[in-house]
Amino acid sequence: MPALFSDDYEELESFNSLTFAATPQQLDTPTRSISTTSELCRLSVITESIVATLYTESSREKDAQSLMEAYKLIALDLEKWRNSLPEHLDLRWHEMSKFDVLPHSLSLL
Repeated sequence: MPALFSDDYEELESFNSLTFAATPQQLDTPTRSISTTSELCRLSVITESIVATLYTESSREKDAQSLMEAYKLIALDLEKWRNSLPEHLDLRWHEMSKFDVLPHSLSLL
C-alpha cells in the first residue's frame, strides 16, 4: 500500500528554526516536510529489506551466491531510490553549498 501525502501548505511552508536554533528565525526556504517524509518512508522499506534479507539468523544458512544476488537487488533498489529523489532532496556532499539543507533533510544522506 503506497504512502500518499498531499498537503501543499505543509510542503511549501517557510522553514522556522524555532526548535533547531538558539536564536530562531524564519528562513525563506520551503520546509519540504511532506516530500522528505515520503522519501524517508521509501528508504525505510529498503532498509527493512536489508535487515530482513541480509541480517537475519537464517541468512547464515544461505550460500554466498544467493546472498550476493539479494545484495545486488537491494543495491539496485537503493540506486533507483537515489536517482528518483526530487532535486531539492538530492543532497550530495560535494554539492552541499547549492542547497538550503534543513535538519530533517539530513536524515536522507
